[in-house]
Amino acid sequence: MFSDPSGTVSDAPPSGPAVEFFNSDTFLIRLQILRRKLAPLMDKLEFFHTTPGGIHTTPEIDSHRSYAQGEDIRSIDWNLYARFDRFFLKTVVTEEEGILHVVLDSSASMIDPHPSKQRNSLEISAGIAYLILASGNKLAVHFCAEKLLQSRRFYGGEKETPLLMHHLSSMASGGQTNLGASLDGLLRTSLGTSNRVIIITDLLDTNGYLHQLDRFKERGIRAGVIQLLHPREIFPVFKGNLMLIDPETGERQNQTIGFKKLKALRNRIQLHLMDTERQFQTRGIPFLRASSRDPFEETVLKFMTLPGWRGRS
Repeated sequence: MFSDPSGTVSDAPPSGPAVEFFNSDTFLIRLQILRRKLAPLMDKLEFFHTTPGGIHTTPEIDSHRSYAQGEDIRSIDWNLYARFDRFFLKTVVTEEEGILHVVLDSSASMIDPHPSKQRNSLEISAGIAYLILASGNKLAVHFCAEKLLQSRRFYGGEKETPLLMHHLSSMASGGQTNLGASLDGLLRTSLGTSNRVIIITDLLDTNGYLHQLDRFKERGIRAGVIQLLHPREIFPVFKGNLMLIDPETGERQNQTIGFKKLKALRNRIQLHLMDTERQFQTRGIPFLRASSRDPFEETVLKFMTLPGWRGRS
């Protein structure tokens, strides 16, 4: 997806990692107000009823590797030995139950040419994560671009808020988006059947993420998606002779865009957005399309009270 780099459709240049507003008392007060607004609904939302009891292991075979002398023979796959007359060890996935995973897109398209997308996505992540921690639930926050990147786990309690803010402030932006590979990496680490996953991204990528979400569903993992877009990505206004630059690959195209081309582009975007929404709807995946110019509290409230997240009547 190409973006117009001119100042007419871009936000002010970013000033670096979003540290300042996270460390402000004002932002913490906004989080506390958000928590009070959601308090009457918390008992009805699935987020706040994850399975207690900590860590559970399940003997799900992830892959095989060659046996080395001295390793535990109890992990040998004897069926493969019978077929190949060689020793192979079974490697298994350890599942940790009762965790909400927040997956945050940190790729270049989230900041170029609209830096408000990155700031707003960080605010939304902070809002959701704060609510989960303050309710005493466990949480994992992951950054992703071409693959799953930096991750950190939190074990509940409002006291972990400073650690959460520090982790979000440390996010580095850049790289191409491969949401499919990122979700595959998450699925291979420690997703348990009672886990919940919230993905915050612009969805300007078609690399197999729907297939991975189908795999989540097969494993009994509930996922939801917030698609965060700048208003100009939904309804472009630029016309004239333009140099279009892909912020993730650096690919450049010279284009002359008049009224007819602009109208056709808007139509294609609307059809694409409608198809994206339909894909989530048919899969029963809670989905919200949000504007990066909306207050983060509004997006969090809308998303966390979607019917698909209602755990109790």
